[in-house]
Formats: sequence, structure tokens, C-alpha cells
Amino acid sequence: MAQVKLTIHYVDETGKSLGPENHLTNAVGQRFRLTAPTLIGYNFQKAVLPDGSEVGDPTVVGVMTKDEQQLIFIYSATASLTSQPTPATLVIKYVDEHQQDLRDVQVLHTKTGHQFELTAPFFPGYQYHHALLPGGMVMSDQTVSGRLIRAHNELIFSYRVHSQNHPNKI
Repeated sequence: MAQVKLTIHYVDETGKSLGPENHLTNAVGQRFRLTAPTLIGYNFQKAVLPDGSEVGDPTVVGVMTKDEQQLIFIYSATASLTSQPTPATLVIKYVDEHQQDLRDVQVLHTKTGHQFELTAPFFPGYQYHHALLPGGMVMSDQTVSGRLIRAHNELIFSYRVHSQNHPNKI
């Protein structure tokens, strides 16, 4: 089945990028449901859907079409944009489809507001499937990025057993 990509942009009211774009890859005709993440120092304003329509709800739904699509989440700066960052952790897990750990959990210590960009590593016998980002967004890209918005954040890289190793599994 043909795979298509939805590119998600995060911008302020002037169109300035507020962080790296993300991608969702899925089959034509598959539905998607995405929620604008919370960005420190910004308030969600509206979303511009792939068809060009605008909605004020931070949760959007749509259908993957044969054409590459764009989704834009637009934010406005808050008065407290210069707020003091606080200590934060990013817990990174690597699991299979049964939630079994593929390696030890990693913990990065940083501050709120900091951006991260991580790439899912290769595990013999497994195929990378998706990442669950700290804000709850699911991404199919192997390299994911975002901004830490809470004191405790979790990133989960999910894998499936490679079907060549287990012919009975699909």
C-alpha cells in the first residue's frame, strides 16, 4: 500500500519556525489525529489543515491523501516568554511491540524549554516502527525532535520483530 507523508510545522503568528518540523507517514486513506503540543512561552492559536482551512481546536483529524500534505500549528508568544527554565529529565525507552525493553533506559538531565533531537538506533532482528514523544504525539520518523515542557518527560522508541526472522508474524 502506498505510503504518504504529512509534514507538521510549528510557527508563530509571523510564520517564524518555533522548532523542527515533524513527519507522520502512513498509508493513503488512513485517518490521523494530532494535537498541537504545548510550547513553553507560547499559546496555541489555530491550526491550518492540509486543505487550507483553519480551526481553533488544538486537536485535528484528517485523512492521508495521495499527495504530500502540510499541517501548520500556529502559536502566539506569551508575556512570560523569558520565564526561568527549571530542571528537567528526558527518559528514553526502547521497547518491542510487547513493551519489553530492548536496552536499558537512558535518562538525560537538562532544563525545561530545551530542544532535543534523537535518532532511533538499530537493533538486530527488529524493525523501527514509531516514537511516542513527550507531548503524546506519535511520529514514524526515525529522527525525532521536540522541546521539553515538563520536569519529567518520556520518549519511547517502539520496534517490531523483523518479519524475515519470524515468518509467521506479519
